[in-house]
Amino acid sequence: MGYAKWRNGISRGMLKVIVAITITIIAALIIFATAGASVKKETPITNGTFTAIYHAEILCTERVSGKLTLVYRNNNLVRVEFNNKSLPLAIFKYPHNVAKGGEFLLDLRKITTIGNVTEGNVTVTVRRARPASHDESPYKARSSLIISTRAVIKNLTVPGVADIYYGTFHDSIDFDDVANVPYHFAITIFHPSARSMGCSGAFATIFATLVDVKN
Repeated sequence: MGYAKWRNGISRGMLKVIVAITITIIAALIIFATAGASVKKETPITNGTFTAIYHAEILCTERVSGKLTLVYRNNNLVRVEFNNKSLPLAIFKYPHNVAKGGEFLLDLRKITTIGNVTEGNVTVTVRRARPASHDESPYKARSSLIISTRAVIKNLTVPGVADIYYGTFHDSIDFDDVANVPYHFAITIFHPSARSMGCSGAFATIFATLVDVKN
């Protein structure tokens, strides 16, 4: 939840969207822990250099579905595409990603070394869960390491986008650390590239579920 002044004025409608998305993310965390293990093939094991393709639901003032592609080299994210349109890596970087969950997508090695910690205004919690099997995915995860981030923001300027007076933001990643690939994640961004994904503004939450892995 949050209160922000956009460059073109205060958006009450956007505040409602933020509240709705926060509730949805909390619900998603519950799904991570309880998702059933249907009869599916397991997530392909990667060596850190691979392309992961996701079914993505983009929640903003609109609701958009599409294909999100993440390209990794040596565990580092080097390219992002939505419906074959290139997006900047900055969407996963602070301050455009205020809860800093995107940092774990940028460098997968950080996921396996992080523990429960509070750094500044961001709290990171890590826990094990039963391997997930989401309906949208043809894969059953081999393992499930849940990384949740929570950021309490006060008086933050996101360049070219908004002044956030106050807000609490959440990100989450369901990481298959045996396969070394993000299986599912929910990341909130403040970036002009949200418009390239079909949003009318710069605020969006990306819900992504793995549908293909190319080694």
